[in-house]
Amino acid sequence: MDIVIGDVHPVDILIQTADGREITPRLIAWLDWVSGDMHTTLVFLGKREGIKQEHIARAFVAMVKDWGLPRLLYLDNGSEYKWDEMMDGFRALAGLAQAFDVVIASAGEIDIATGCDEPKSAQPPSDTVIRAKPYNAPAKAIEAVFGNLEQNYFSMIPGWIGGNRMNKRTHRVGKKPIPYPGNEQEFEQSFNQVMTFYRNTEQREKPSPNDRKRAFYADRWQPYIASYEVFLFAFSTLERSKVHTNGIQVNGEWYYADCLIPLIGSYIEVRAAKWDKSHLVWLDEQERPNLIPQAKKFAPTDRAGAVENSRRKGLLLQHVRDEKAGTVKLDMVEEIARHNAMHEPLPTLPPGIEIGITPQVAALADARKNPPKARETSLLPGSFQHKKTGEIIGIEAMPEPVEPAKVIDLDRLLLESSQRKKIP
Repeated sequence: MDIVIGDVHPVDILIQTADGREITPRLIAWLDWVSGDMHTTLVFLGKREGIKQEHIARAFVAMVKDWGLPRLLYLDNGSEYKWDEMMDGFRALAGLAQAFDVVIASAGEIDIATGCDEPKSAQPPSDTVIRAKPYNAPAKAIEAVFGNLEQNYFSMIPGWIGGNRMNKRTHRVGKKPIPYPGNEQEFEQSFNQVMTFYRNTEQREKPSPNDRKRAFYADRWQPYIASYEVFLFAFSTLERSKVHTNGIQVNGEWYYADCLIPLIGSYIEVRAAKWDKSHLVWLDEQERPNLIPQAKKFAPTDRAGAVENSRRKGLLLQHVRDEKAGTVKLDMVEEIARHNAMHEPLPTLPPGIEIGITPQVAALADARKNPPKARETSLLPGSFQHKKTGEIIGIEAMPEPVEPAKVIDLDRLLLESSQRKKIP
């Protein structure tokens, strides 16, 4: 594990996916230069999908988990994957793990480190992540291992096309190639069996990779190991999120831990890894890392959800009580006065500007200032004015007398009429 070479390789085996597509899987490989062992991770890409940073990070962490940290990491500068996206992660890892060093070195230095040229020093350059120069064959030793695997091992798996789908070694000319007779999980099992066979087989008059590793283990070789949190921190991006009562939300996922309770209502910065969304990493005020797992989801009818909610409320109330116990009660009016005293005096209204008005408006203003006096009502003796309605009740309010109807004396009228006729 002094020198490990990484690369991405298209496996020349045709498989059929569940949606009917025919693909060749990608292999993310890490070659231990001394033992000849190769750590492999298969990736089955979707439509118009390529190898991503999370694929590489997940494969690298799996290799370190199984083998330990390499002292020197050499990365191929091929066109299939741009390693620039991983450089910041590798440099961050070098700052966290003492056994892993990162420096850009030339291809010639790699040739010396791998024994392809006369070494100038017994140890490879320290603090290095190596970028091979394009078309530099000696510095691409992993390509020779890939060629050996394809021709002598992968070719035994059904569906192998050897880089040419019309290759008559696998199918008759003009016939459609036959994919692997199984699903992705079954193919991975077959692939792992072949890789185990490779590790148990002697390589060019050298002991098998497994035998070489057994010799190192017997010689008290020990791996450099690092905690999983180190990789979560190194291969991640910084995200800022607000703390709610039910946790924080990052990239569409909710996360919760009890350490967030004192931070409810504030914003914090966390490290989020695309290759593993199970946890976030948060550094507290003492720079201590805290793992924040994905929040557990409860069904509406699940009583456990109510129990958990009650527990969190209890923790929040206890936090409030603890905070209150360490505080002094303030005189809020005094605090307000102190706050007001820190500001400038109230603004003074400047003199006003008189605005001219028309005679009609002046008359209205004068009438408003000097309203006409109400005319007093004189009441006759025995009368009074109602307080609410203003109605005058009494003599003035009595109706005028109605003259009695005249009685006509018909006999008298007839007598007077007859006497007028006798006058000459």
